[in-house]
Amino acid sequence: MNNTSVRVRAPLTVNGTALILRVSTDGGSTFSDSHAIFYVRELPVISAIVPFHGPANGRNNITLSGSGFASSPSPLCKFGQELVLPVFVQPDEVVCNAPRNDVGHKSIDVAFSNDGIDWTNSLSYSYFPAIDVIDIFPSSLTVGVDVSIRISGVNFFDSLFCQLGQLSKAKAIVIDDKTMHCMFPPMTEPGNVKLEILWGETSMLENTHYLIFYNAVESPAFPSFGSIRGGTTIKVETAEVINDRVGVSCTFSTLESFTFQSSASKWNDKTWSCNTPNMTSAFPATIYIY
Repeated sequence: MNNTSVRVRAPLTVNGTALILRVSTDGGSTFSDSHAIFYVRELPVISAIVPFHGPANGRNNITLSGSGFASSPSPLCKFGQELVLPVFVQPDEVVCNAPRNDVGHKSIDVAFSNDGIDWTNSLSYSYFPAIDVIDIFPSSLTVGVDVSIRISGVNFFDSLFCQLGQLSKAKAIVIDDKTMHCMFPPMTEPGNVKLEILWGETSMLENTHYLIFYNAVESPAFPSFGSIRGGTTIKVETAEVINDRVGVSCTFSTLESFTFQSSASKWNDKTWSCNTPNMTSAFPATIYIY
């Protein structure tokens, strides 16, 4: 005890009680006008953490299950040494937003406190490496045709989803940690459309990526036939200038609604060439360039 602080022992009382604390300096004859509120609660306990891992860029919600959680006086979540305000608190459940992990630790301890002083037991939470997109092919496509793209990058894993603009999420087909494919129904309007890669509802991308959609230009080609094994170089003439487009491609659309794509090489503003794909069997195909 000194002139600025005093230590007292809290009385035995019922869990959940709020005690008004006043101070007397004359043996209990008079007490201070000011007071503090002392909350009596059992120490909270964590029994489970879901999910138990997440992306290194954070921003995903995790749920702590247990008992004794309270929304006052000062609830806090602790990830390693970083303190985070909870998103949601009820007696048996707490939701916290995982912070970004810039220090490179793969696993940290997570705990909770009702007051920022007394902490629960801790459970382990693991970070997996942030993914990065290096290339998207094709990066420009045509409206009205099913969308199929190949994404190259690093640290891909199963359970990722792709989302294109306002379209519903599509399960990514992960080939390995560097390659995955995503497929969507056709877009109906031209323009730039944002591509997201998601883990649950959490965006995994640090940078913004867009696909460019154009109105298709149906194009005559020479020669007008070739081997079903592909590899025939054809010249495609367009009615409009498309020299301002990036990643120009030829799309071969069959009567059976199969589509195949190959990169186009520029001859001039209205003339392009591309190699035919392996069609596996004979199909008449309409060629679009965009």
